[in-house]
Amino acid sequence: MIALVSALTMPVSQILLRNMLIQKLGVDSAGYWQAMMRVSDGYLLLINTSISIYYLPKLSSLKNDIDIRTEIFYGFKIILPVTTLGCVLIYFMRFFIIKTLYTPEFLQMENLFIYQLLGDIMKVASLILGYLLIAKAMVKTAMFTETFFAVIWVVLGSLFVDFFGLKGITIAFFINYIIYFLIMVYVFREILFGDLKNKFS
Repeated sequence: MIALVSALTMPVSQILLRNMLIQKLGVDSAGYWQAMMRVSDGYLLLINTSISIYYLPKLSSLKNDIDIRTEIFYGFKIILPVTTLGCVLIYFMRFFIIKTLYTPEFLQMENLFIYQLLGDIMKVASLILGYLLIAKAMVKTAMFTETFFAVIWVVLGSLFVDFFGLKGITIAFFINYIIYFLIMVYVFREILFGDLKNKFS
């Protein structure tokens, strides 16, 4: 059910955002953003696959909050630095990537990289906590957050494009995942920050 909701909300939100860009900025701007998303999705696929294969089963096997917290912090210690390093490399290679994958006209998308990559880092940070929803079968919470933040992305994207132009849609992406991460921290605050020694003594 969670996978189904995710499979529906993400494509629908991207279609709505693309149509919004076409209406406000034109089809070329929508194409630049779609090209940026393809770059982002491409390198995140490896990270997401690694998380799904190792991290999710590991979380599902853990029974107490101490072990879960240890595994989450281990995930942050290993996965986030790798993601950040990858994003830094992609940022400095952005002109090469654009010229290799696309035509010279797409060089106009280079100013989308910074906030998209920052958003990708926050997205991975959110997934490290978000996968705990799946591991612990918190179906309603997972379905709600997937739907809610897809809607927020569309709303923020529409508003920020009015203020910042095309770059606004990547700023919205970044802010959306900052909020998502903070919500996940709040949901799992007892696991992350609770007095676990007293709880299990």
